[in-house]
Amino acid sequence: MDDSAKPLVSICCITYNHEKFIAEALDSFLMQQVAFEYEIVIGEDGSTDGTRKICEDYQRQYPDKIRLLPFTDNMGALKNVIKTLEAGKGKYIAFCEGDDYWTEHLKLQKQVDILEENPGYSMVFSDRKIVNENGEELGESNYTKEVYSLKDIINGFIPATQTIVFRNNKTLVNFFSFQQGIYSGDRFLSYFCAQFGNIYRLSEVTAAYRDSGSGVWSKYSAIEKLKLREKHLYDFHESVGVCIDDPQFAIKSFENFIELLIIGIRKPSCFFDRNFNNILWMIWKKYRFMNRFKLLRTVLAYKFKKKFKGNSI
Repeated sequence: MDDSAKPLVSICCITYNHEKFIAEALDSFLMQQVAFEYEIVIGEDGSTDGTRKICEDYQRQYPDKIRLLPFTDNMGALKNVIKTLEAGKGKYIAFCEGDDYWTEHLKLQKQVDILEENPGYSMVFSDRKIVNENGEELGESNYTKEVYSLKDIINGFIPATQTIVFRNNKTLVNFFSFQQGIYSGDRFLSYFCAQFGNIYRLSEVTAAYRDSGSGVWSKYSAIEKLKLREKHLYDFHESVGVCIDDPQFAIKSFENFIELLIIGIRKPSCFFDRNFNNILWMIWKKYRFMNRFKLLRTVLAYKFKKKFKGNSI
């Protein structure tokens, strides 16, 4: 790509051992129909399979569109994200990992139009579908609100990462650099962006998240994911200095658990998709649920008394 031609959007794609999937991801970027210039920046993190060769082939085929960052050693996902974001030249950054892909050819145009017309929004994301390793659809991730705030992020909301487009802020790299060792980078990214404006949801499916069973996250069972989400949210609150003993977070945690429990009742197979011994964790979770119920009663009683204190005749 000509250095003098600055793209409006940089599509940042991190990849590692995605030989089976990277071509589909790159094709979905290249199919975008837009009225502006965009670039594709690939952070190839020293794959041990054929991922690097596929990326090199695409770069040779689209030299004015694709920039490949061929890292020699495997740095890990967070450092790869930092390096790839740092290389993005665009006013806006779109993000998608190498085993996911986009499904809508007007995705970028629609999201950029929203950001251009609404300077108060820091990020736009969309609904997504979930597919398995073979591309067979497993379901969809749908959301209930149109606009999400910093409070929503703190309470645990994370936009679908493979769908996001956000304003390029170079201080983001510095922010990530101070968060070494974190696991949930997408949560910190959303938290950073939400400090500069609300996050808008495009209410249509524009991308696919691949639950292949071999990725960093998808390799875990449903139960393991629940446990990790709770730990990551706790670590996140601790890192950004949020008071995790605040009653609102206790209530939100309780509500999230009830929602997940209902999902488990409707689709019990999702709780035992890896190992039937997970039932032991469910029993333990039920015990914790009872503790949370007691905590919720205490919190509500406290808030009720506080609300009506001094109002009695």
